[in-house]
Amino acid sequence: QQMLRVDWEDVRPLDGAAHEAALSIIPGMLEGADAVVLSDYGKGMLTEEILETTIAAGRARGIPVLVDPKGSDFSRYRGATLVTPNRKEAELALGRRIETLEDLPAAADELMRVAELDMALITLSADGIYFRAKASGDQPEAEGRIPTLARAVFDVTGAGDTVVAHLALHLGAGLDLEAAVTLANHAAGIVVAKLGTHSVSRGELMDRLQQGLPHEGKVVPRAGIGDRKSTRLNSSHT
Repeated sequence: QQMLRVDWEDVRPLDGAAHEAALSIIPGMLEGADAVVLSDYGKGMLTEEILETTIAAGRARGIPVLVDPKGSDFSRYRGATLVTPNRKEAELALGRRIETLEDLPAAADELMRVAELDMALITLSADGIYFRAKASGDQPEAEGRIPTLARAVFDVTGAGDTVVAHLALHLGAGLDLEAAVTLANHAAGIVVAKLGTHSVSRGELMDRLQQGLPHEGKVVPRAGIGDRKSTRLNSSHT
């Protein structure tokens, strides 16, 4: 059991040669990428210049740029595809409380306006995930709230990281926002049922999805038996 963690940190913005080196390699790092995740921990790495360079490079490639935000100024992420704050982070950025679920559409609209986003998503803990997207091209406006799917909660560490990672995976694969949020929500429900931080395997996600199908929850295709057995064995050893 972890009893104590003490950090000595220097959270000044990255500068000098290291900053210039980061700016120079970012566009090349995006070559071949299907999505970009900017996970902001407020430690000084994501300077204004690095955010601007990364977002512009992602937009130029036509790939989604997702931001797990930090702080109260979401205008720093101007031009990204979407942000994924939790309720408290969204309230900090808005400067007001999100009192009820009925307040969510206006909150999402303001976040999109401030940061010039295409979409906004707010994680709501026990109330699930709310999402909203502007109409764009041949894509209609989208809005919804996916209820939480966790059957048991042992450790919420890493749940937000799981959500943004799966959103990036599924949006990068070409799924629409509602489908991506639904799958990310399933993935979060898997990780919070484990102690510590964990990734979600394809087999685990497939198992979770099949459990929701009528009369098919325990039916496994012959071709998939080996993969699932291997996944479970590997999980038990780790």
